[in-house]
Amino acid sequence: MLQSARRRLVDGEGMLSGGCCSRTLGFLLLYFMAWASVLFVGSIGLVWQVLFWASLPISKY
Repeated sequence: MLQSARRRLVDGEGMLSGGCCSRTLGFLLLYFMAWASVLFVGSIGLVWQVLFWASLPISKY
């Protein structure tokens, strides 16, 4: 089983075997997944920051 998987990778019969177009689509998918993770982590940080500043007491001065 491992040899057949290795043979598919060497022969170019994997997911990106369709040539330039599918390789470009693969890179675009990877790019968008990276940006989605960055935006997701940033939104969590923004929520924590809003909760922190909202929990501070209001100054009278």
